[in-house]
Amino acid sequence: MLTLYTKDEEQTKKLGQTISNFLVDGDVVLIAGDLGAGKTIFVKGVAKGLGINENEVSSPSYTYINKYSGLININHVDLYLLNDYDDVYHTGIEEVLGKDLSLIEWGNKFEQLFSDEFWNIRIDYYKESRREIRIRAPKSKRENEKRIEYLWHK
Repeated sequence: MLTLYTKDEEQTKKLGQTISNFLVDGDVVLIAGDLGAGKTIFVKGVAKGLGINENEVSSPSYTYINKYSGLININHVDLYLLNDYDDVYHTGIEEVLGKDLSLIEWGNKFEQLFSDEFWNIRIDYYKESRREIRIRAPKSKRENEKRIEYLWHK
C-alpha cells in the first residue's frame, strides 16, 4: 500500500490526475473517506487527466451514477445515501462495473464490491487542509504503486 500526503484541494486533484495515467478501461476504483475529505475532488483530478473538463464533474449523491466522456469514459458512482446492497443493485451499478472506468465513492460500505482486482483509495483528514491518501493498486498491478510514488515525488 502506498501512502501519500496532499496539502490542499489542488494537490488532491493533481494526485488524481497522476493516478489517471495508470487507469484503463474496465478498471474499478473504490474511493473511501469521511464526508468532505476530498473524494469528489480526487475524481475531478482523474477526469482532468483523462481529458474531461473537471467542471463537468459533480457528486452523484442523488443520481447515484454520472457518466463522463473522455479518453476513457467514466462512470462516477456515489453510494453514500444507500445502506442496503439491494438498493445498490437497483442503481444499475452491476451493469457498469467492468465497462469504461468506474470510480465509486463510498464503495467501502458494501463488502460485496470488494475485489483484489479493484483499486482502493482512502482519503483521510491529516492536519488542517492536508490529506493522507492511501492507494492500493489491484493485485495484478501492484508495481504501479511504486510508479505513482515516483511520479508524485518527481
